[in-house]
Amino acid sequence: MRLVTFPEILRERAATQPDKKAFVFLGADGSLVEELTFGQLYERALSVAAELTANGLTGQRALLLFPPGLDFVAALFGCFYAGTVAVPVPFLLRNRSASRIRSIRNDVDPAVVLTVSELKANISFREKLFSTDDKLAWIGLGEVEGQGAAMALPQSSPDDLALLQYSSGSTGSPKGVMLSHSNLIANNAMIAEVFDHTAELRGVGWLPMFHDMGLIGHVLQPVFVGGLSVLMSPFSFLQRPMLWLQAISTWKATTSGAPSYGFALCLQALETSKLDDIDLSSWRVAYCGSEKVRADVLDQFAARLAERGFRRQSLAPCYGLAEATLFATGVGAGSGLHSASSEDASPYRQLVASCGTARCGSSVEIVEALTGRRRDDGHVGEIWLKGAHVARGYWRARGDNVFQAFTADGSGPYLRTGDLGFIQNGELFIVGRLKDLVIVNGLNHYAEDIEISAARSHSLCLEFGSAAFAIESAGQEHAVLIQEIRRARAGPLELATVVGKAMESTIREHGLRLFDVVLVRPKSLPRTSSGKISRTRARELYLDGRFDRLNALPRQSPQHRWLPEVTAP
Repeated sequence: MRLVTFPEILRERAATQPDKKAFVFLGADGSLVEELTFGQLYERALSVAAELTANGLTGQRALLLFPPGLDFVAALFGCFYAGTVAVPVPFLLRNRSASRIRSIRNDVDPAVVLTVSELKANISFREKLFSTDDKLAWIGLGEVEGQGAAMALPQSSPDDLALLQYSSGSTGSPKGVMLSHSNLIANNAMIAEVFDHTAELRGVGWLPMFHDMGLIGHVLQPVFVGGLSVLMSPFSFLQRPMLWLQAISTWKATTSGAPSYGFALCLQALETSKLDDIDLSSWRVAYCGSEKVRADVLDQFAARLAERGFRRQSLAPCYGLAEATLFATGVGAGSGLHSASSEDASPYRQLVASCGTARCGSSVEIVEALTGRRRDDGHVGEIWLKGAHVARGYWRARGDNVFQAFTADGSGPYLRTGDLGFIQNGELFIVGRLKDLVIVNGLNHYAEDIEISAARSHSLCLEFGSAAFAIESAGQEHAVLIQEIRRARAGPLELATVVGKAMESTIREHGLRLFDVVLVRPKSLPRTSSGKISRTRARELYLDGRFDRLNALPRQSPQHRWLPEVTAP
């Protein structure tokens, strides 16, 4: 019998291999603190489903608000069995995160919050998130454990809405992506095919479970193939990046990965870390995605860890986004890393790694955004996708032009990704986001290329600590760079040198003169829940004069809130 929904898949796993370990969660020191077999996960999920069904929450939306741990997994599958639409939200208790949760709450109009019992009982925590007169119900998972599921539960069909995955908001306000059970199955089938996953899968992941890569790649994929998922808190990784490599070594992981910045953080940590007890020879698929794949970073990572058994051919760049469930294209297991340059190349285009090809009947087109005409191989355009993994649309029918796009010759419908790339020899290469194009004097520049040039121009600049964007003032377009530096106490002369080097590099490598370079302390730039820098938010903060700049204001720019009307180009 072909299993077409995750409730069916987990039920089958629990029936045929109830004692097989499915999930493990590691503490801040890398030790095991919690685990679930397939049988235990099934029982816990049914208990959650019974509570949701008894409270008439079938067909309603439920916010999943959990600290790092396995309660999230039980709640997610509980929603699947109850026919309740799961809405994962961040568990990051900063003011901006609380604001994002409130924004999602107002957008999705949920009936209930699923969380741990300790948070349900914490009145001050609840009042921090929502107003005291909010009628939203709260269910703590500890209160429903062991209740069983004697009542009949609804049967999910492939076309039923399974969850709302809110986008990261790196280029604007987060939007709820509607994912059906069939979307989830189609995308997991693609991942399994590209990475050659079987029941022997042993994955290690640290990305948040409310983030699409953590959710699809390290919660659903292991259940899909019947493998093991070893999870850890993203906070643990950020504080001690070497815990990631140690977990891969200890658990003999076959698959693990991260965005480019995750590999970069490991490289930084390796400068002062000993590797004597680490063995990475089991690591067969080292995927990299969620942002533009930096071939130079992955090359350095592979070279540095070769002595510990890491194989360069294990590198597996991929491309995806929430609107395509997660995965869109990928390099197959064992294919390794290779780069290419575009006909529309800039000096840093060679840093872009191939993100592989589409699979399982899906397709990718490169299209001229304004005309809908297909672009020839080697030329940059907007990436359009088609396939069973493409989501049903945005919650409340926003963005039909995004999910119902047609090429100039009438082919479609396609998903317009808003990402820019090119195809060469059938493989996809990502160069940036359409919204992040910096257009000055009619010429296109890619924000990330500017950021790479600046970050490499001086040793004080932090890589993956830059945001480039465009503004318009007095009818002219200008490029601005915000750059985090390693030492906030650098003197005025040293800061001026950093600015001069950044400007010199962008002129030399891109023919672009920066209007302003703002040097800031580490961790000053706004980031999404998955760690990506939000250039849209950085631009807003810049225009409001809210960055605590360390260097002097440029002569041409008084405080920017005093500028005449300033708008996006």
